[in-house]
Amino acid sequence: MFADKWKSYLFPLLALFLSDVIVMKTVYAAYADGFLFEGWYWNYLGFAAMVLIGQLVIRNVKVLPVIAGAVLAAAVYWLVVDFGTWMRPTSIDITTGLPFSRDFAGLMKCYALGLPFIKNTLISNVVYCGVFFGLFSWLENRIPALSAR
Repeated sequence: MFADKWKSYLFPLLALFLSDVIVMKTVYAAYADGFLFEGWYWNYLGFAAMVLIGQLVIRNVKVLPVIAGAVLAAAVYWLVVDFGTWMRPTSIDITTGLPFSRDFAGLMKCYALGLPFIKNTLISNVVYCGVFFGLFSWLENRIPALSAR
């Protein structure tokens, strides 16, 4: 979609950053201890990984690569962000009230507890990819200058 690949990283990360700052300074102002939330970099790394997957998987805008890219991106985002959750010393296992153990079992428990949250990421990825890629494909047919890359 972007002629320069770096722009495909800049746009979502900048949008995420601006929304994070607004939310942290308004909604969570009473709880904020800094400019962004603890562990924000894992979330941003997960978003960058989703962009990379989109670049690698979606070479041609066709239904199967778009759906595969959306599903794979959601899975990788979940793996990256929940790994970051497990790495933070302040992360608490909600089933025990204790920090996650720093071993494979603790990591797997963190991933298991994060599974319910991947559903919304997966749904939003599929819906947004369908809308954005579908709209762009439709516009390419209507405006020939868009298909000249």
